[in-house]
Amino acid sequence: MTCIRFEPGFAAQAQALAALLRPHEIRDQVPTARALARQLGFANGVASWLQIAFALGTLRHLPDPEGRFDYWCSPATTRFRRGGDCDDLSILVTSLLRAGGVHAWVVIGGVATQEGLANHAWVEGVDELGGFFIEATTGKLLRTYRPLGYREVARVRPEYVELAA
Repeated sequence: MTCIRFEPGFAAQAQALAALLRPHEIRDQVPTARALARQLGFANGVASWLQIAFALGTLRHLPDPEGRFDYWCSPATTRFRRGGDCDDLSILVTSLLRAGGVHAWVVIGGVATQEGLANHAWVEGVDELGGFFIEATTGKLLRTYRPLGYREVARVRPEYVELAA
């Protein structure tokens, strides 16, 4: 099992993502996602796959242990554990999208709550139908826009980190 523990920071996040984004570990799910896509774009198929996995209980949201460190896990580890936090699930989904040939990345930021802005991660990218947003903790997919309340801080790719303007 592969998980990386690190103190939060963009350099550490980029290094962790470069080490953990592993399309080959989730490639076996590409045919299922393609079948679920049905003319709606590969990202829709991946979102449907994720929703089904949550409904069947083969994936679930598991929070990181409390503390100052963050833990990110590889797709194989997240599947073995049958879940993960928003970062782990975003890495899993991004790996599946990339295994299917889709340009996708993990977005680090926050989501508005009644208590303020909570740290969060999700997936964005571009497939054959255009831009998309996937909430990796639910499988919700939106096209062309990010929901209100989601604030991007950085797009984390294995190649580089792009800070929000």
